Amino acid sequence: MKSKKIMRGGLKISLLIFTMFYCSLSFGYREYFIPSKSGAQLGNFEGTQHLVFEYPGKNAKELYQRALEIFRGVTAKEERLENISIDFYGEQTKKSGNKYYYRYSVKFKDGKVRVDNPYVLICATIPGVAGFPDIYAYMSVIEGMRDKDKEKNRDYYENSIKVLKDDLSELITYFNYITDDFVEFLKPESLEDPSKWTPSGNTISFTLTPEGLKNSNESDYFVFELPGKSKCDIEAKISLLINLLSSSGMAESQLNNINLPVEVQELFKLTSPWSPDCFPVISTTIKAGPYQTISIRSNGAIRAPKTNSGNIGYDLNIIYADGKIKIGNPKITYLSQEYTGGYEGIVGYKFASVKTGIFNEKDMSVLYPEHKLAIEEHFGSLFSLIRRYLNSDSFEKICSW
Repeated sequence: MKSKKIMRGGLKISLLIFTMFYCSLSFGYREYFIPSKSGAQLGNFEGTQHLVFEYPGKNAKELYQRALEIFRGVTAKEERLENISIDFYGEQTKKSGNKYYYRYSVKFKDGKVRVDNPYVLICATIPGVAGFPDIYAYMSVIEGMRDKDKEKNRDYYENSIKVLKDDLSELITYFNYITDDFVEFLKPESLEDPSKWTPSGNTISFTLTPEGLKNSNESDYFVFELPGKSKCDIEAKISLLINLLSSSGMAESQLNNINLPVEVQELFKLTSPWSPDCFPVISTTIKAGPYQTISIRSNGAIRAPKTNSGNIGYDLNIIYADGKIKIGNPKITYLSQEYTGGYEGIVGYKFASVKTGIFNEKDMSVLYPEHKLAIEEHFGSLFSLIRRYLNSDSFEKICSW
């Protein structure tokens, strides 16, 4: 992918840092939006209420029609003004149980597209406040209760605040993905050409760096070739895997329940990259343009020899084609504090939107080599499992009647 350029004059230092740090990672996404200090509207790296992107030679109608195609996978109520604007009003219930309402707005002019910073409200009640509050107002109330209660309930309030911050982080990730796909796929050169995809070699492994995961294919993705399989067949197979993993109960027991062949069940035994006690949570599936984005949270999946099992969250970007599937390097979105030097989100070097204690912030040296290796082995096992899964004809029996 080519580097994304936010076309606005007078770039601020924050935007310069943003551009340098998130430099042209295929299958990654830019952090267009960030938490704000207060209010319902999110912030952005320019410190403005919206971002403007330029597309010389494209009129408003062309941009609007292309946007309709890109946004076809967004599940939210739409309000449209033809060739002028598209507004989305949606809701998401996070695994915490909290429900959030949001507004995402895009406006069109000849040669330009404007994306407003999204608005987010939480389905909760604050005495004396009409309607739903924003997350920061609600968090402020909880912080006040925490400060007054200096006894046994303090941990409860601290955890409630942490949950709100985690929910907000997931919502911002969603908006960043949607925006990234939208901005890129408005470009004429953005269409994927599967004939130019480089097939993966026999080795599947990852190396964790301060900038994120690098793979043994020396690219930002793996391509698995599946001769004779149509694009729809491959997508259906991945969807089946997601459904198995996100259903209640362990993946292994789910497979046993439908009497799959032994060689298939073996793929999900204890050597799999998921904890045998906790199945992974599929929290978000986004489709925009040709991409499918899947967000996964696995508990106890990272197992370094000398520490307790750690939790990890990550996103996978997938594109399907006839006879091929392209899966981008995982984008790590969460690591539990067992793997962040004991201070989640506070110490260490920032990569892939996650503060970790694995790398030294000053010289990028490795502070926790066992943790680094455990993460690399986790994703190596995951991609090996996916490749074996896709190449196992036994899985077709699931869909047989």
